[in-house]
Formats: sequence, structure tokens, C-alpha cells
Amino acid sequence: MADVRLNIAGRHYDVHCSDGQEQQLLTLAAMVDEKAAGAVGTTEIRQLLFSALFLADELKEARAGIPKNSPEQDELRSKLAQAEAQEQKLAADLAAMTQEAQRLREQSITQVQQLADTQAALQAAHVALTEAEVAADNAAEQAEAATQALAEVRAANAASAANAENDGAPATPPIPAQILSALADRVEALADKFQSLT
Repeated sequence: MADVRLNIAGRHYDVHCSDGQEQQLLTLAAMVDEKAAGAVGTTEIRQLLFSALFLADELKEARAGIPKNSPEQDELRSKLAQAEAQEQKLAADLAAMTQEAQRLREQSITQVQQLADTQAALQAAHVALTEAEVAADNAAEQAEAATQALAEVRAANAASAANAENDGAPATPPIPAQILSALADRVEALADKFQSLT
């Protein structure tokens, strides 16, 4: 609370008011003092009475001079209605933008997850391809070794047959025909497997 000293009709009055209201109270007191000055030659109470009557009369005239439905008031009401409508539209637009932002955020999260899944699938495919290349290399080495072994067996059989013919004895191959045939089948199977891997 604040204390203010007012000077009205030559007398001082100490009054209390809310903080920040001191200047407003002094202004009002000056208006009352001005009206009291117009009622000279009377008692203090009558001066205050006439001041109050003068101020009431001015207030009445001021109120009477402003019609309730003046064009100014109608214009203010129209502007107020427009401002309220604009505020509602802005609120609706903000809600729509917030919803769209949430949808885009969820879509972005889904796309990031799909990208991560795709990268994982590519990594797995790369590992599988590497393993297939290693298996193909191994199969190629085995096929080459088997082909070499088969060539050596055939060469040994041919040499044995030639020696037997020169000696006049029947040719007896060092490796039976069954084993030789099975070995040839195995070499062909390895070659086919190598072809499928490459």
C-alpha cells in the first residue's frame, strides 16, 4: 500500500492506495479541487458536494454524447469479430500443421527403418556372395586336381597297355575300369558344380 496526500479546496487529506495508483489518485483529486474552486464562499462540505455534482453532470453529458450503437462502436465490433475469426483460423491452421509435422516425422522414422533393413539385407547378400566365391574357388581347385589325376590315370593305363602289347602279354590296366569310370563321374560332377557356382 502507498500513502498519498491530496489537496482539495485548500485542505489536505492523507489517503491510502494500491502501489502504482498514486499518480491516478492525484489526477482525480486535482479534478475535484478544480470543481471545488468554482463553489467559493460556501462551507467545505458544500464545496465537495458541488464538486461531486459538477463532475456527475459532466459524466452524464459525456455518456449522453456517445450513442450505444454508434458507427464507431459498430466498426469496433466488426473488427473484433474479424480478429476473433482470424484467430480461430490461425489456431486451426496451426493444429493442421502440427498434425502434418507429426505425420512426416512418423513417415521419416519408417523410411529410416526401411533403409536400415535394406542395408542389413545388402550386407547379408555380400557375405553370401563372398562365401559363394570361396566355395567356387575351392570347387575349381578340386575339379582341376581331379582332372589332373584322371589324366595321369589314363596316361598310366595307356602306357601299361602299350608295354603289354610290346611284350605280347594281355593288357592289364593298373586301375580297374570300374574305379576309373567312378573317378571320371566324380570329375564331371565337380565340373558341373563349379559351373553352377560361377
